Amino acid sequence: MEKELIAWREWDAAAFEEARRSKKPVILDITAVWCHWCHVMDGTSYSDGEVAELINRLYIPVRVDVDRRPDIAERYSFGGYPTTALLTSEGVVITGGTYVPPEQLKDLLRSVSDFYGKEEGVILPPKEETKPPVKGELSGDILKDVLDVILENFDSSYGGFGTQPKFPAPEAVDLALSEHRRSRDEVMLFMATKTLEGIQGIYDPVEGGFFRYSVTEDWKVPHYEKMLEVNAGLLSNYLRAYQATGKKAFRETAEGVLEYIATRLFDPERGCFMGSQDADEEYYKFGREERSKRRAPAIDRTVYADWNAKAAEAFLEASLLLDERWGEQALRALDFLLANCCRDGRVYHYYAKGPELPGLLRDQVHVAKALLQAYIITGKGRYLEAAQAITVHILEEYAAPEGGFFDTVERPEAIGDLKKKQRLLVENAAAADLLITLHHLTGREEYKVKAEGALKAFTGEYKNYRWFASTYAMAVERFLHPVQVIVLGTRGDPGTESLLKEALRAFEPRKVLIPLDPARDKERIEKLGYPIPEGPVAYICKGTVCLPPIKGPEEMAGKL
Repeated sequence: MEKELIAWREWDAAAFEEARRSKKPVILDITAVWCHWCHVMDGTSYSDGEVAELINRLYIPVRVDVDRRPDIAERYSFGGYPTTALLTSEGVVITGGTYVPPEQLKDLLRSVSDFYGKEEGVILPPKEETKPPVKGELSGDILKDVLDVILENFDSSYGGFGTQPKFPAPEAVDLALSEHRRSRDEVMLFMATKTLEGIQGIYDPVEGGFFRYSVTEDWKVPHYEKMLEVNAGLLSNYLRAYQATGKKAFRETAEGVLEYIATRLFDPERGCFMGSQDADEEYYKFGREERSKRRAPAIDRTVYADWNAKAAEAFLEASLLLDERWGEQALRALDFLLANCCRDGRVYHYYAKGPELPGLLRDQVHVAKALLQAYIITGKGRYLEAAQAITVHILEEYAAPEGGFFDTVERPEAIGDLKKKQRLLVENAAAADLLITLHHLTGREEYKVKAEGALKAFTGEYKNYRWFASTYAMAVERFLHPVQVIVLGTRGDPGTESLLKEALRAFEPRKVLIPLDPARDKERIEKLGYPIPEGPVAYICKGTVCLPPIKGPEEMAGKL
């Protein structure tokens, strides 16, 4: 594509100020480096001389990347990418769609420009209804409701949820595996394993890793981009399915995903995970020998904080279940984020030439969650301190008055719909999960209160989210019925570490692991009512009931 044909600009105040001054509408293109149809539109519509002339003369053209600006995509997407949105100079949507062919786009550009010239002053933003959330009590009914929804939407023929195009739903698979672990419901296990077997249709048998989604419901026609986030989620699924079933095939797929991410999406020089690998339909049709002679699809080297954190968590899980070497890459990625994307407890969304875009809840939450996991596994206090600093920032700058958390911080300079802060269920569920873990690790009641507020804020609407409410249901269960595993012992002591490792390996989704060192945590141990042990010892507690003390890893495995 000849990019110079259109004078694309960043989303910033200067672009919208020029739109106001020149009385021109804005054309917003939301694109992605990995997106096939975005490349098609670049090569057709945006490479058409007449289209370019119309845009440059009649519009202020703004282009954003969906991965770099998920806040804009969340508010302006028309359901897919590319999104073509035509806006007023105040950022109000006039009209829009996804892929628009050249001739159709010419007509659209002329008609909107004519309309805008006459009606600019009367295009007003839609009236906002700000209703406070309907809050109810947290109960087991939430889990039952969400399980009913995923059952209703489960495709028993091919696996997965919903119809074509069919996307992997790692959270729904996690919930099904969790419910099987809790209740031994074989239907739940079938739902999870059938889905993971079906999803093999979008797995790359040559280079490993999963493509983003399937065009067809039978998983046979992949959409060929590979995303770090998708592969991190599915990696966790296959690891947990291997734990639940012992099936070698699930382990082999997990290992294939690990190798793909480690060789293609991990940057050994910087020590971090990269964002995605481009779609290239022709390349992926070739076998191993033919592919080796061709240039592989491009990789987006941008480092996304939330995706790196999710990948680090999955790699830490793999280090416990498969091979310790995977943990090294996870910790390197987290150290990269701490050094390059964190400033005074604030996490920046991505790193290209430097850290960019602070102020998104998703980054704060997922990085803090991964840091807590790193702390529990390694015992390094700096990871706990960093997670707590980020959490303080979340509580201070993202809290919604009615409970829960907004997706962005207050931005006085925000344009258009970015002025409207949103409460998103999936992000709030992750925030609640983070706070639940911190509450158990530190004993601070404030974390529990804030977690409860975030979960209660969605009791009136979680049913609207279909299977995307799976993370919410799991967070509610972990809040209501946590399984505490308290390990008392000196960190670094072989007996303590073997107890911890066995506790970490055990598949119990409601588990909260609390490592306490008698030399460092004596006050907390006494407050909890445990005697200071002579050697490493563990307690498993559910509610106020605790099993007798456990002194060996074999006993830990059996009890958990």
